[in-house]
Amino acid sequence: MLSGLLLMRRKILVIEDHEDCRKILVLQLRTLGYDIIEAESGNAGVEKAFLEMPDLIIMDLMMHGIDGIEATRRLKSNPSTQKIPIIVSTAWIAESSMKEVSAAGAAVVLTKPLTHDLLREVLQKFQ
Repeated sequence: MLSGLLLMRRKILVIEDHEDCRKILVLQLRTLGYDIIEAESGNAGVEKAFLEMPDLIIMDLMMHGIDGIEATRRLKSNPSTQKIPIIVSTAWIAESSMKEVSAAGAAVVLTKPLTHDLLREVLQKFQ
């Protein structure tokens, strides 16, 4: 035993409504050594965040139901989840939307496709 220390893997919640995009992102994150929780909508993602208390959230911006901006607002307005860093990923973002995402509380906005190297680099900032 390592001097009584438990090594815990960090847990990331991936909120992405497109199944193929979610599967690719989950695979990339698992190869980087993270435990992954998946949600297929903004509503499901908010619920899973409250239940699972992940270390970090990667969220799509444009989703059915509540979008990534509204889901970020809900998570950042709740004391139990407000300190969880949220990375928003999107295929396209207008300048006005960028300001709205930032005001909602997202830590980082990344443009898809997310490369393995970019993910590793950004995630290291949240260790």
